[in-house]
Amino acid sequence: MANSPIHVIVYGDPGAGKSTFAATFPKPMRVWLFDAHGKDTPYLKWATDWKEEVDHYGTTCMVSATAAITIEKFHDFDPESSNGWHRFMRRRDAYAKTLEYQNDLTLVVDSITFMELAARKYDQYVTNKGCKDPRKHFGASTDALEETLMLKLMGLPINVVTIAHIDTERDDVHGSMIFNPSAPGRLKKRIPAAYGEFYHAYVTKDDEGQAMYLLQTRADNRYNASSQIEAPSPSWQSYDSLWPVPA
Repeated sequence: MANSPIHVIVYGDPGAGKSTFAATFPKPMRVWLFDAHGKDTPYLKWATDWKEEVDHYGTTCMVSATAAITIEKFHDFDPESSNGWHRFMRRRDAYAKTLEYQNDLTLVVDSITFMELAARKYDQYVTNKGCKDPRKHFGASTDALEETLMLKLMGLPINVVTIAHIDTERDDVHGSMIFNPSAPGRLKKRIPAAYGEFYHAYVTKDDEGQAMYLLQTRADNRYNASSQIEAPSPSWQSYDSLWPVPA
């Protein structure tokens, strides 16, 4: 990999190209997929030799040798068993502790919205079953995501791309009311601090009416964003476009 690893959080409306952007990062790539069936299409487009496997944690994986992508699916078909979240927690801890990432160049978390839902339902149906106060389940999911996204992954010497949606409410940032990524509880304003690269993905039209998928890498009076590598703003939604061309 020619460039140093970067940790990116990218957020935007549905259809803004977030997963498609993540799929352009260096391979081998591992995707932790919490989103619904069909949302893995941006990764599947990179190859035709996909094979379905079940790993030693019991997780269904889609694997392509030619694209060097592994998609691990943490879905809960039966929320009361919450096996998807249980498998994810085992995988997450092993990934950090046993250096399983050493063969990966990129890890993608897709996305915070459904990751939080899985964590909350695990607390509701398994860890804290019978609790009548729903606030405790939301608190548990916030704790789980905080530990994963702000601690476990932040020390990994590989590319990390975390995908989020836009929060419906604005926050006061540097005196301006602007939008941030959607995240549970206290993470809404804190989670960007864990990522050196913080991008807003959006779609606009060129003079001929064609869609242009872009990244905002600097904050304005509407959306929060920042870049430690000085990625262009706006930038095309591809990994290579983030880096300046050598003179």
